[in-house]
Amino acid sequence: MPLVVGKILVGFVVGILIFGLRVPALMAVGSDALFNFFTKIPASLLHLKKGTVRRKVVLALSAGSIPGSVCGVKPLMHIRHLYGDGVNNFIKMAVGILLIIIPLLLLFQGHIEGRVANRPPTMRGFAGMVVTGHDPVTEADRAVDAVLCQNLLRDGEGWLSEETADDPSRLDRERVWIVDPLDGTREFVQGLPEFCVSIGYVEGDIPVAGGIYNPATNETFLGAVDTGVFYNGKPASARQRKSLDGVLVLASRSEVKRGEWKQFANDRFKVQAMGSVAYKLAPVSVGLADVTFTLTPKNEWDVVAGVALVQSAGGFVNTLEKTPLKANRRNPLLSGLLACGPFLKDELLALTEPHIRLTAPARSFFSFKKFAGRADRSIRRVLKTELWFRLEGQSMRVLDLGCGPGLDLASWGVKPSDEVTGLDIDERSLATARLRFPKRTFVLGAGEKLPFEDQHFDRVISSVALPYMNIQKALTEIYRVLTPGGGLSLSLHLPSFTLAELVHTALPKPVPTLFRLYVMANGVWFHFTGTTVGFLRGRTESFQTERGMTMALHRAGFINPSFSRAPGPAGEMFIVETSTRKA
Repeated sequence: MPLVVGKILVGFVVGILIFGLRVPALMAVGSDALFNFFTKIPASLLHLKKGTVRRKVVLALSAGSIPGSVCGVKPLMHIRHLYGDGVNNFIKMAVGILLIIIPLLLLFQGHIEGRVANRPPTMRGFAGMVVTGHDPVTEADRAVDAVLCQNLLRDGEGWLSEETADDPSRLDRERVWIVDPLDGTREFVQGLPEFCVSIGYVEGDIPVAGGIYNPATNETFLGAVDTGVFYNGKPASARQRKSLDGVLVLASRSEVKRGEWKQFANDRFKVQAMGSVAYKLAPVSVGLADVTFTLTPKNEWDVVAGVALVQSAGGFVNTLEKTPLKANRRNPLLSGLLACGPFLKDELLALTEPHIRLTAPARSFFSFKKFAGRADRSIRRVLKTELWFRLEGQSMRVLDLGCGPGLDLASWGVKPSDEVTGLDIDERSLATARLRFPKRTFVLGAGEKLPFEDQHFDRVISSVALPYMNIQKALTEIYRVLTPGGGLSLSLHLPSFTLAELVHTALPKPVPTLFRLYVMANGVWFHFTGTTVGFLRGRTESFQTERGMTMALHRAGFINPSFSRAPGPAGEMFIVETSTRKA
């Protein structure tokens, strides 16, 4: 059925685009009917023959794109009136690309349907997804958290969970449960069988027991320091390999996508990308893999259960500071983690040491919806603009818009003496930010309606947060809260980022693919109009271009915008600097 709906949508899109070719309406509708004849009608008849669709669906497919053609007349004529014949070239190119892609999709239809039909089982009973801040939160997260807390927590014990507001009283407890009800939420939402329930138990500050369960693969990992580890009820242990030659190393899928594992691409071991930090530690503990490590910060609830399992199996675990993990700390954020079998310790430390030196000092992150990455030093060189020189040497009031779990803003030229206020729509991320940066002020709110009536700022910084907002509304609000002559610094998404998300993350899954196509279309619309269009439930996302940003900034009142590019953790970044008018 998703492919049937997809064919209807493609018919509407192609029908609308045909009108951009300056042809009479009758010829356009006739061309669309011809397109129907060669694509949707034969495909729907095949489905009807197989009994997979009803006759009503065949009729809908046959006539589906003709209303789309008719509805597309006025919008395209309006666009042509506003922007001239230049838009025609784009439409011709888009039609050409679509007419190449559609036959290919039909050619590989059987393969795509097989992939969709044979996806691994997921917890579909918890289908509702809400995007808050930077991570998808499902009903499953909240439901599992409630069940675990009700059944595990006893009098005198502490509780630390990703889904529960932190209770500082846990710091005074000798025994504490550290839980992630659903580690790998993004994989769960995408239908990948790489998520798990992660339960760790701590005595003092030592992880002494852990349990990890993957409901998609029905795998159970249990262990304690005094009993060893068990895999699906059978005793297991870590591998006893003594060299990294040929070992299996489990890597974070998001880190691999950001290019952070390219430095290990030609090494002598095999790298396998997976989701869920806990689900990477568990296989190491029972001998299904040899090594896993991450050089980016993680929270205690991500790793404590897995650390307990690896240590219970006799394996080696260290933080990036070369110390054993100490749990139940006031700030649950860890620098990173190394884990392996008992005899690979020295080689793993030698392998990661050069890269730890490079990454550990710069613990700054960009908060964007699909991933977060380290700020590149080159941003500092790029941002040495006239605006920055004018503001340097004096303390500023800075608004960090879309701050997420807190950003180290030194690479943006923010000094320790500056008064920083962070704003985000995710209360959980703000709780982490308050722990990381206790001297800053953090406020819950949205960029499209800033909660500052009488407060103004000398500078607003937004690190890859604006692409997820209604840009025209957000820029208007930013201009309102900036002082005269105040500065705005942005890092944004280029079209290449959206295309990579479509190819590497969305395809061939129908719903994510449809959303990524919306994002691409929204980015094209932004390029021509400087405005964005919302999706379902108020979600908005787009890529940005110099043309679109110039129109949007001027419309909001900003002056003298400058644009530049800088290498970043997820590829090239689009940097924008601008300011408000002086009084």
